[in-house]
Formats: sequence, structure tokens, C-alpha cells
Amino acid sequence: MFGFMSRTSFRIALLVTALAWPLSAFGAVPGNVTGLSARHSGGQVSVHWEAPENDITAYRIYFGQKSILGNDGAYDDFETTSGKNTDLILSEIPPYPEVFLAVTAVNSGGEESASFIEEVQLTLGSDGDGAASKSSDQNMVDVPSPSRKQRESNTVGLLSATSQSPTLLQLTFSAPVTVGLEQAVNAFTVLDAVGDGLVLKRIVLEGNTVTLTTAKQVPGRKYVIRVNEVVQGVPSSGNLVPVDSERNIQTFTGFEGAAGTEIAASVIEPTTVMKAPSIGRQSSGGLSSSGLPIVGIAMIGGAGAGWRWMKKRKCSTEA
Repeated sequence: MFGFMSRTSFRIALLVTALAWPLSAFGAVPGNVTGLSARHSGGQVSVHWEAPENDITAYRIYFGQKSILGNDGAYDDFETTSGKNTDLILSEIPPYPEVFLAVTAVNSGGEESASFIEEVQLTLGSDGDGAASKSSDQNMVDVPSPSRKQRESNTVGLLSATSQSPTLLQLTFSAPVTVGLEQAVNAFTVLDAVGDGLVLKRIVLEGNTVTLTTAKQVPGRKYVIRVNEVVQGVPSSGNLVPVDSERNIQTFTGFEGAAGTEIAASVIEPTTVMKAPSIGRQSSGGLSSSGLPIVGIAMIGGAGAGWRWMKKRKCSTEA
């Protein structure tokens, strides 16, 4: 029989799956490729790997004269298999003294594995025949694959969620974010392990940081927060970018600090009044609804040249 923490962890896992479902229901990203080996013979390099789970239609074999994992995913070139075969012979590798190889899987939608987590190092030498492959350090290295790096450069992601007090939750994003005042009630969804919603009362946007004033959190209780599509990123280019469907969910624990340590939110003079809908208990079955009630929203722009997207704009609401 599961203990309390096991049940809680299981429920949180189910909630994360439910929260992510609308954005990922059309196919899973292929798993990361492991089990790599390679051999050099007759001027050719043969590479073999293990098939990961999920829908796989092809593989990409990346190679370079320097470590791919040790250089943030940098590579010289790659070849693609014509099907699901888990081996490939490379016949046009430049005459490197040694070559590093890493592999990603590709699904029917053209998505590839999220990360390089393994590579092999193969000494070629003057003749190289029979040279054995040498695995690199395999301590769960996680280096973004090319497609993941491209996606993350064109989206904004939620990096962390941390409870700062019994009623304050701090979010950190990969870029400054913004949300329209009229869409604030749909910006975030917060649920606990049994599917009850944590009411949000105020939002303060300050560059990469968002501070949410919440109803009183239950100390030690596990929560899940999802950033919804109405939130947008504002990178240095000034162009709005969407939320990354792979980086829009985080978990956090209800504040467990000593009594009297609550931190007051930034004081913003109210300039706009917005009536929030009255919504009771939220469950995982109601995730497509208009969201949790938000009593107030405040937006503060960061300093900097260009658009100064929300600088000195201050707005708050009182229900």
C-alpha cells in the first residue's frame, strides 16, 4: 500500500500529465538515444545504437572532430537514416585523427530527441581498421539537441516556481513575459495533488520574474502550476514569442517557513478595476475553463532600450 508521499507523488504525476495533455496530445517527442557504439574499418565508420521508445521514423547521426557533449551540442555535420534501422555506415567522414558521434531519433512529425545524453569517441588514425570505440563520460549528460535549441530560442519557458511566503509564489522565466490585462484570469492554472485549485489574487510582472499573490498555501502540500498560452515572452529582439509547450509546467511546495515571515507584495497604486469571475473548486476536468479567479494584476517593465515593453506601466485591480 502506498504511503502518503507516494500517493501524493503519483497524483502530482497524473496532474502534470493532465495539465500538459492539451499541448502534447498529438505525439510524444522521441526518447533520447543511448547504447551507442562505433567501429572503423576499410575507411568507413559503422555506428550502432539502441532504439528508444515512442514513434520513431528515422535517426540523425551527428559527428565532429570535437566532443559534441562537451561543446554545447556543436557538431560538424550529420547524416539521416532512411528508416528505423539502428545502425548506419558513414563513408564520407573527413580524415580526422578521431571523431565524436551522437545520435537523435526523429518521429513522424519531424520532431527529434530533446537531448544528446551520450556520445562515442572513435580513434581513426592512419589506417584505423579495427579501432575500438570509446564511450565518453556517461553521467547523465543532458545537452540540447539542435531542434530543441532552435525551439527554445523562439519560445519562453518557465524555469522555476518557488513559494516565498504563505501567500506569495515566485516564478522565473527564460525571458521577460507579458500578458494582457483582459487575459490575466487565464494566465496561470494552479492545482494541488487532489485537483483543487489554489486561488490567485494578484500578478506582478517584473522582467523574467513573476510574483503571484495566492490564497493561503497549505504548508508542505505539493502544487502544480501551468503557464497558459495567453502569456507571451519578450526576448531582447522585442518580438513576442509563445510559451514553450515543453517548459510550461513546474511543481512547488506550499510555504513551510516560520510564522510571521510572510513577505508583502510590491505596493502598486490601483489604476484599473477588473471584476474577476467567481469560480469555486477547480479540478483536472475543468482545465479548459476560463482559469482561476485573479483579483488584481500589476505589470512593471524592466529598464532597457527599445520597446521598454512595460516600463512604468502600473495597474492593479480590486474585486
